[in-house]
Amino acid sequence: MYVVFCKITSMKYYKGVTPFDKPSRGGSYVDINGTGGEVWNFYPTRNSSGEEFCFGFVEPKHNKGVSNSIHVENITGNSRDKYADSIDDVLVIWCATLDTHKQAVVGWYNHATFFRYIQETNIDDDYYGYNVLAHADDCVLLPRNERDKGIWSAPVSKPDGYGFGQSMLYYPLHDFDKRKVKTIINSIEAYTGLNWLRVFNKEQEPKPEKKYFWQN
Repeated sequence: MYVVFCKITSMKYYKGVTPFDKPSRGGSYVDINGTGGEVWNFYPTRNSSGEEFCFGFVEPKHNKGVSNSIHVENITGNSRDKYADSIDDVLVIWCATLDTHKQAVVGWYNHATFFRYIQETNIDDDYYGYNVLAHADDCVLLPRNERDKGIWSAPVSKPDGYGFGQSMLYYPLHDFDKRKVKTIINSIEAYTGLNWLRVFNKEQEPKPEKKYFWQN
């Protein structure tokens, strides 16, 4: 399986912009328009056969205002894939800047397909672009409070010596990077906690378990 980290705007649920879930810290486009391509990244959508998929989006680099394609060959590290339209079996790790201004993992797609060019799908009678596709059963959105834990800290090149730079994508291809991100991958593989993929608003959030303290 290939691995790629993608940086997106910060939201609770990623199921469209709503009064209780607005994107933030996602760059100038999100600040100006109040939305972005990634606001539907964890919205399970059924196709005509009844299968559920998630349609993910990460912003490609821009050149003079025009979106470039994603260099999927950077995901595999194989120059022969520069002619491929897509790459299969990718672990896509979605990251965002939290309220604490710390970058952290917010969720992931397992066994995803990553496309070179932006595709188009219809969500709630509107068309949206996507460049990542995965079965909903292979997608996990971490609960908001879970993302604050240190095990989900996203690597950033300047302080960490590896990780995100100016691009919205980080490819851990070299042996040094692979060793460094192994802790995050292990946490993903071991995760058995709550999945907010089907949590749409605050009323659906699981209530914290009550704790009682008894005095002797």
